[in-house]
Amino acid sequence: MIKIDDYAYISGLKDVHPVEKVSFALIFLFFTILSKNISVACFTFTVMSILVLFKAKIPFMAYMKLLFVPFIFLMTSLVAILFSIAPIYQEGLEVLWMAKISSWQIYISSQRMQLSYELATTILASVSCLYFLVL
Repeated sequence: MIKIDDYAYISGLKDVHPVEKVSFALIFLFFTILSKNISVACFTFTVMSILVLFKAKIPFMAYMKLLFVPFIFLMTSLVAILFSIAPIYQEGLEVLWMAKISSWQIYISSQRMQLSYELATTILASVSCLYFLVL
């Protein structure tokens, strides 16, 4: 946590008024969350990351290390969202992958895959907005 404070103190954005930074980040954050669009989330992540790296002058590897922790939580959460369990006799599923275990099937559907993409990009974009504020 001390390292984050060090980066915040040496940031190239430290002299920008806090209301301006918060407003900027919140506009991107709300637009990303409300749109639920993968392209918008990728755009937000890119813009915020570029600002953190080049305007705030945070080292690339330090930023990657900071992104790694939420990324691990994201991946473990996506496993729970991606896989579904249903009785084997259930039909009408758009299955991309399936494994049968006794009278149950574990499967990945196209809907869950799309939901996982949307969720992953939205979360990464939101984290980048948070790091823009923090750093």
